Amino acid sequence: MDFDMLQTRLGEIARATSSNFQKLPGSAMIVRYIQSSYQNDPVRSAIELVLVLFFIRYLMSPSYSTHKQNFVKLQEGEIEELIDEWTPEPIVADRTAVEEIENERLPVIVGPTGPKVKLSNGRTALNLASYNFYNFNSNEQIKEKAIQTLRTYGVGPCGPPQFYGTQDVHEKAESDIASYLGTEGCILYAQTFSTATSVIPTFCKRRDVIIADAAVNYSIRKGLEISRSNVKWFKHGDLDDLERVLKAVANEQAKSGKLTRRFVVTEGFFEITGDVTNLPRLVELKEKYKIRIILDETWSFGVLGRTGRGLTEAQNVDPQQVDMIIGSLAGPLCAGGGFCAGSKDVIEHQRITSSAYTFSAALPAMLAMTTSESLKLLQSNPDILVQCRESIRAMRAQLDPRSDWVVCTSAVDNPILLLVIKPEVVNAKRWTADDQEKLLMECVEESLANGVMITRLKTRPYANAIAAPNDWTLQPALKICVTSALSKKDIEKAVNDKLESILAGFGVKVGRQNYTYHSAGQEYTGENVYGILQAPRGDATEAIVLVAAWKSIDEQLNRNGIALVLTLARYFKRWSLWSKDIILLLPPDSTTGTQAWVDAYHDAHDSKHISPLPLKSGALQGAIAIDYPHEQRYHELHIIYDGTNGQLPNLDLINSIVNIAGGQMGIETTVQQMTGHTDSYQDRLQTMLRGMLYQGLGYPTGPHSSFIPYHVDAITLQPTGEGWHDEMAMGRVVEGSFRSLNNLLEHLHQSFFFYLLMQKNRFVSIGTYLPSAMLLAANFTIMAIFLWVKSGQPTVKDVDSSKEKNDGMNRKGDAAPASWTPLAVERSLLSPLTFVAICHSISAIPLFVFNHLGINVSFDAAVFFGGA
Repeated sequence: MDFDMLQTRLGEIARATSSNFQKLPGSAMIVRYIQSSYQNDPVRSAIELVLVLFFIRYLMSPSYSTHKQNFVKLQEGEIEELIDEWTPEPIVADRTAVEEIENERLPVIVGPTGPKVKLSNGRTALNLASYNFYNFNSNEQIKEKAIQTLRTYGVGPCGPPQFYGTQDVHEKAESDIASYLGTEGCILYAQTFSTATSVIPTFCKRRDVIIADAAVNYSIRKGLEISRSNVKWFKHGDLDDLERVLKAVANEQAKSGKLTRRFVVTEGFFEITGDVTNLPRLVELKEKYKIRIILDETWSFGVLGRTGRGLTEAQNVDPQQVDMIIGSLAGPLCAGGGFCAGSKDVIEHQRITSSAYTFSAALPAMLAMTTSESLKLLQSNPDILVQCRESIRAMRAQLDPRSDWVVCTSAVDNPILLLVIKPEVVNAKRWTADDQEKLLMECVEESLANGVMITRLKTRPYANAIAAPNDWTLQPALKICVTSALSKKDIEKAVNDKLESILAGFGVKVGRQNYTYHSAGQEYTGENVYGILQAPRGDATEAIVLVAAWKSIDEQLNRNGIALVLTLARYFKRWSLWSKDIILLLPPDSTTGTQAWVDAYHDAHDSKHISPLPLKSGALQGAIAIDYPHEQRYHELHIIYDGTNGQLPNLDLINSIVNIAGGQMGIETTVQQMTGHTDSYQDRLQTMLRGMLYQGLGYPTGPHSSFIPYHVDAITLQPTGEGWHDEMAMGRVVEGSFRSLNNLLEHLHQSFFFYLLMQKNRFVSIGTYLPSAMLLAANFTIMAIFLWVKSGQPTVKDVDSSKEKNDGMNRKGDAAPASWTPLAVERSLLSPLTFVAICHSISAIPLFVFNHLGINVSFDAAVFFGGA
């Protein structure tokens, strides 16, 4: 059959088919529909044709049968055997050895949480493991509002947002957060964890580039995994390395010619390290490389900044510069859920496409109301933030800043203190991560045995290669959470327990003393911790005191001072030639704590407010206090001394320090705050006058001042300036001074001749200044007596009347001179003595007033009258 015959045959078939089709009812309508559809929308006609052909193919395809090809039919016994042999994969992994131990020792809290909690074993513990930073869990105002909301709205919304799950309290909470942060809008999420895991995939898609910090938390890592974006990492906290990655990404984009969106993901307070990111520098990189910033403020929201608005307020960055701010409502606000704040476009986009928002039930109404009330309390009571930061400083002050084992990695304002084992210790001991975890668990258990509940850093390991930077390893850490509800006494107790264990570990007998002072309208309370290192060659009849207060003279943290005393305690314990006991005193401040301890040591304390000392040694032969708050190397050593109650310090102790520091260690020494002192007459005179002024005022200038009234030679050593001397040199000075005091067979030379120091090696003794002072005093006394006697003998005028009558006027016309005769009058002493007594009595009034008036009022009054 040729082509013409085939074509003719096909035409006949088509005409026959068309004729038969036209005989069908409604065929004309179908033809018209196909013609109009092809003319108006040919693409649709083609798609419909494909679907028709697919439907015809589906109808003509053979049915599927299990009896064909390689199907193996098993017997019932074989099926049962396979079922018995099958082992399902576990839903979760088996617990590790560390988790098994932790589960056995896990404490159980009975009742509500708070600053102090009751455990299931009946004991009460100090709670330093809760994120209840402001004690909002126990706030009655928040409780009352939550109860009212619960009765009005019920427990849960029973529906997703944007439908009947959204209530007016949700909209108010979103508005309050946006107004609080200074952003255009805000959106609430029902769970904190799902906030980051949903926000990141909502904006970051395939082929997008995400540059993340290597230490981001687990929820962020899960969000990075879900987004399926191209994830790159930069070194933790190293924004220079971030810029390097951004340059590489920009170069790759320039070569490929494809436009990709770029995001940087980081945290405010990092959950697993505790430090803070440099947001101003990050904003600079954003403007330079055109990136978008996703900032997770889960742990910094409500904590950082003057009013708790987070990292943007703390580092003075406009919140509009940050594209998305993620946060938690379950931490310091004691509510629940999370939020994302940003521009209106960012918020509205999440309401439609965010999976955790559209496919989850809305946040319970009472938690939304709790959020609004917590923010209201933070705004109306800024003292809450101040008190929390004071508690943070107090806790950090009590921790050993130079421990040989652990170091605190948290930022200064972070209420979560993370303590990790030092890398050099880990390397020296060759500890694995499990070894560190077991050691930290023992620390947690020991702390709980002492009545303080702390915890460990707990986070999930990296689950896959996408969310696992190659150069980052998670290090185990202890976690201590500070709360403003803890009093200063509670914080001191928590760390004094640790100090006591440290000193006891050195073989030192440890005692503690509580005290309370009332002065100038304020109450000063604290607890002294001290230890007595008994001399191997002594009989406990004499002792030397080494003092380091937690707060320096300038109210700073005495970091190196405390660390140096603990280091010297361990060193002194190893030396076997001590003939005098060494007392290590660690008071909370540089004045009241030392005063309470010294008074109690000499049994001169008020037993109602100051507890007696449980441990004592012999007579105190000398005392040296260390005031070393800064960490940089110093240039010179300042010797602080005074003469409280009329007794100047013994010059021999100062000479010993000067000789040891200057002669042996090459450290410059100064006195009376005369830094850069020269040997000029003016400088020497100024130094001497300063000493005379402090001598006359009798105001304590350091921890040493409390020893002077008890005839104990004491000074305070204070490194100043910037130089090359370190704490090791300071320790050698103190060690040499203690050796000198230890070798004395008697007390330092006590002379009635007082010394007025003009320089570290020049003085004026009483033999120089006393004769002139005595002559002046004698002259003033004689003149005072003479004038007093003379003022009590008035005179009268005596005129000779007969001579005046006879002679009349003299030749020059002048009147005759009159003579004066003394009149003997008995002088009364009652009036002047009464006046003196009244003056002295009146002078006691300001003393009483200033002793009972608040220190702030006294200062304001002094400024007012001084300015007037």
